[in-house]
Amino acid sequence: MSNTEFDFHRPAAETDKLKLQISDDVTVDVKHPEPPPESPWFNSLNVPYVRLGCIGSGRPVTEVYQLRELFSIDQRLLAYDAEFDQVLESLIGNGVASFLVVRGVADYVEGRQEATWQPYSSLAAAAFTKALLLQLQDTSEQ
Repeated sequence: MSNTEFDFHRPAAETDKLKLQISDDVTVDVKHPEPPPESPWFNSLNVPYVRLGCIGSGRPVTEVYQLRELFSIDQRLLAYDAEFDQVLESLIGNGVASFLVVRGVADYVEGRQEATWQPYSSLAAAAFTKALLLQLQDTSEQ
């Protein structure tokens, strides 16, 4: 176990950069997606935003920029995670038929952004997961 301590405070807003990959070696900064119209207060509170949707995975798709772009449009993906296919294989291989994945996203464009957002992102995902679990009705006694 590492003795490294992490700073879980929200980093400065100007360090939150979203990148768009133009080619295998060229990326550009782009504006973050706007929050839905039903939540105009979102940006003024400076809080994490929850997005529901699919995340793509698998090295054959994630390693080829053009294929990744076409697949993301076709499947309406929010993001990609090259290593997540291993998690899915484990779940399916162990007979887990129903699951929910909560992710804290901090690495834009294959981890090329500094890791300053990772601790905060993981804390926000853990807090969301706890709040979600606390809202579930206990059906074990019924």
